[in-house]
Amino acid sequence: MKPNRNYVLADARPDSLPTQTGAFISVISCSVIVLSFLLKRKWRRHPNPLIYWKAVVDLLYALRFQYSWDVYTNALGCRALATFTQFCLFSSECWFLCMSFNLYQCSTNPFTNLKLNLQWYHTFSWGVGALFAALLWVSSVEFDPKVHAACFVDETVADELVMHYIVVILAVLCAVVFAVLETQTHPFRGMKEALEAKKDVIRSARIFTVAYIIYQIILISFWLADVLFLGDHPRALHLVRDASSFLQTAKGLIDLVIWVAINGYPHVDCRARETFDSDRYSDVDIDLQPQLNVALRKEVLHFTTRGIVAASSNTPMVTDGRRVVHLRLHELGMTVCFDDYSPSSFRDIRQGFGINETLYRKAFLATCHERLESGGSSGAFMFYTADYSFLVKSVTTSERNVLLDMLPAYIRHMKLNPESHLTRFYGCHSIEMYGQVFSFVVMGNVMGRTSMHQFFDIKGSWVDRNAPAIPPGKTVICTYCSNAFQYGTNESCEYSLRGNHLPHIVLKDNDFHRKLRVPSDIAQALVRQLDSDSNFLREQGIMDYSLMLSVHNTKYVVEHTATDARLQSPTKRKVNYPVCHPDSDTFLSIATDGAEPTEGSSDEDLDEVESGNRRKFNRNCRYSVVNQLDDSTVTIQDDTPLLGRSMRRYNSVSYGPADMSSHTFDDSQWIGTRTVDKRGYQACVVVGPDYYTLGVVDMLQTWTWRKRLERLWKTLVLRHDGLGISAAPPKLYAQRFQHKMRDILMVSSASVSIDSN
Repeated sequence: MKPNRNYVLADARPDSLPTQTGAFISVISCSVIVLSFLLKRKWRRHPNPLIYWKAVVDLLYALRFQYSWDVYTNALGCRALATFTQFCLFSSECWFLCMSFNLYQCSTNPFTNLKLNLQWYHTFSWGVGALFAALLWVSSVEFDPKVHAACFVDETVADELVMHYIVVILAVLCAVVFAVLETQTHPFRGMKEALEAKKDVIRSARIFTVAYIIYQIILISFWLADVLFLGDHPRALHLVRDASSFLQTAKGLIDLVIWVAINGYPHVDCRARETFDSDRYSDVDIDLQPQLNVALRKEVLHFTTRGIVAASSNTPMVTDGRRVVHLRLHELGMTVCFDDYSPSSFRDIRQGFGINETLYRKAFLATCHERLESGGSSGAFMFYTADYSFLVKSVTTSERNVLLDMLPAYIRHMKLNPESHLTRFYGCHSIEMYGQVFSFVVMGNVMGRTSMHQFFDIKGSWVDRNAPAIPPGKTVICTYCSNAFQYGTNESCEYSLRGNHLPHIVLKDNDFHRKLRVPSDIAQALVRQLDSDSNFLREQGIMDYSLMLSVHNTKYVVEHTATDARLQSPTKRKVNYPVCHPDSDTFLSIATDGAEPTEGSSDEDLDEVESGNRRKFNRNCRYSVVNQLDDSTVTIQDDTPLLGRSMRRYNSVSYGPADMSSHTFDDSQWIGTRTVDKRGYQACVVVGPDYYTLGVVDMLQTWTWRKRLERLWKTLVLRHDGLGISAAPPKLYAQRFQHKMRDILMVSSASVSIDSN
């Protein structure tokens, strides 16, 4: 009698020893990874988040086989359990594929936005797992715990298992391809720091790629042996199936091996709770910025600055209006292709702003404040020259093309508007490294070289226009001293105007609750120029730009005179009225009639006005209200019994000897002098703005289909206000921007005349 040849990914007996043992080992291994990731901030460096999420799904898969869930389910529950198992299996393989692709992407594009990519990895991994789980749920496969010992696929090999192993084989092949491409795109030449980082990432890629390949090859070998060779050998077939069940449920052990190989052995320091807290809030870069990316950015920065200097030196040799000039840089044993776009046009701009080419080249010999912004799929890498005169920022290919297309019109506008606040573009370049082409633009620093204290990015929209909240304990940079501090700890700063550190962040429209206090003529001139600039951008089809406003604060010492501050401004006698419910709509006019006496009124006139208003007011009240409680002629109306009883009780109050003996009576003496008016305190210092800088930035975005779809999604699906979202057509965007500029500069539309020319 031949044995049953139905092969499953796990033993048909979920409570068998190999299955339980493998699941137990996987639970322990994945738990170590999860706890290490959650408790230690330094364990959250890239690529650990990807390993962490793979460990999470493998932990769920192991828990599914750790307990005998199959015994306690009905037919519907058995199908749900099989669907969950399918979901975990395919999601785990997808996370492995994401790990392979991510390391390849980081090694070829140092400006990759890993935060955004992680969101795509989540969508891909969980989405594929959910897709195959849904296919199993709606399939004709029957699941009955009374018939099948395991609530999982129990079909012949050629049906369900082939689909699973096709996905496995594709994932392994892709990992091998990524590893080979990663090695080929990184010749071991360049900066020493970058070389070390390259070696580390290639070592990490090889570790987990080789480990998973070996693991999957063993499983596939067991599967092929079961199908092709062991049909007539029951004992060998039983051993192979036990080993396969053990490996399948113990996949978390492979995760732990990779985790330890990349990070070292995890350990817990139990010496003191302070150690845990200091590690938890340590100044560790956990924003998914891998060491390789940082090293490669420095290498790109080195060749970019060298290319800008070479392009400036080569510009006088370019006599025609060529759109691009190709240069080759030979340094650090590498040959890099550098392209200079429209050199003659940008040289004209630099000359128009009085920039000396020699000083321009000298400025790029040193850089500072290199950082990566989080906007866009590829991020935006930027850095300043050491003298803060110029800013270099990476742009996408589409943004580069927008700049080059509008360059002639941009130059005409800048020539006709010497006070224009548009970004000053001084150069456009691209560099080819690691098999990728990176584009950069050289811009003027809109904030100038003065150290500013607050920064606002103002678009005129209000939907989702708040700066992200900073969680307490996060390490941030102080805008005054540029030192790192933990937000929310009230640490003192010797350079701060308010005494404490202030985080260096860019605020947005909804965070701006002030006006620009500048002279009226300057405000009107600013509005006219900003209108002209935004109209130019509208004509070019540009939207999504913003006003970068920086504020410099200072201390103002308040000099007090001997005169009481309360007497420095004249006060008027204010007439107060009792609160009641009016019977007619004339309440407001009666209550305010004569309430503001003129400066020449005498006390007798004021008393007459007050008395007359009280009589008018009382006639419109629902009940008769006593105006003066010390009047002996007070009469109580019969139609107000509640008020009458209360007034009688008030007038009948007496304080006799019995009341003096109450335990609430205090016969102590009053100390000091008191007045009816509450005492106030004079301020000695006032902190406020004394200097502003502003400029229009991010002006290379056109009204593309992507922005159109974004607007449709936010208005039709998310139901946001169409006037308040940033994704708006150029005409609407310019009108809203101009309205916002008038608002913050306190200029009405009638006071500004726009030159139609």
